[in-house]
Amino acid sequence: MPIIMNHSNANRIERSEVDLLKSKLLAIKSLRDNPMGVEVESFGQTYAFYSSEMPGPAFNVVKGLSEEDAEQIPAIMDFYQQRNMEVQFDLTPMNATRTLLQSLDKAGFQQIGFHSVLYQSTDEINVASIDEQRIYIRELHENEFDTYAMIYTEGFGLPSFLRDGVAKNNRVLFHKSGWSFYLATYKSEPAGIAVMFTQDGITTLYIATTIPTMREYGIHSQLIKRRLMQAKISGSELVVGQAAFASTSQHNMERAGLNMAYTKAIWGRSR
Repeated sequence: MPIIMNHSNANRIERSEVDLLKSKLLAIKSLRDNPMGVEVESFGQTYAFYSSEMPGPAFNVVKGLSEEDAEQIPAIMDFYQQRNMEVQFDLTPMNATRTLLQSLDKAGFQQIGFHSVLYQSTDEINVASIDEQRIYIRELHENEFDTYAMIYTEGFGLPSFLRDGVAKNNRVLFHKSGWSFYLATYKSEPAGIAVMFTQDGITTLYIATTIPTMREYGIHSQLIKRRLMQAKISGSELVVGQAAFASTSQHNMERAGLNMAYTKAIWGRSR
């Protein structure tokens, strides 16, 4: 049965996003001496994520903020200012009330972008439709995180010196509950990787990328289909994914059957 998007289901999706980032960053924090400088703090029902060594907004972001926690905005700002890090707020439509937006505006923030959130009921997934042809997808082995890191850095256009860190920060998740890693090969050559996270009946299609020279063969789409199949087999009720608005990743998820749940508003410093 299709799942109709309402405030309750939208809140579940947002909570699954928080759960994923908490699981990932707390696992990285557990590494000896916390080499990535990870901190996860709660402010009411809102979570602030921070990493001194991974300074981008993917890991330095505030999630779950609603009007009920609007009075926490100064404390959240202090948290990041003390660490000399810019802060980004991810806001969902169900929480973006006039009062909250005015509070952020008064604190010196403005909307700086959008991000798509998609979903699909596993009842709508047709496992039999998956056909990998010359593309072979399997679960990543624990000793293959160097290959994972190579594809990750090439796929996302990152410098090769980051590979060791990428491998280490993802290897720590291998035995953590809910995490699954996949490797795609094309004509027996490593071509793409993908990750998914499952908790409380929701599977999140997390990272997926393909080596640039192999982007015309449908590998990204097949990685989506493989994870959809696994989500259905494992008993998840709902699959969710995120992508830049109108991006190729969003188009591939829509072609696989996912629908738009909502568009997040991204807020950052205005001055």
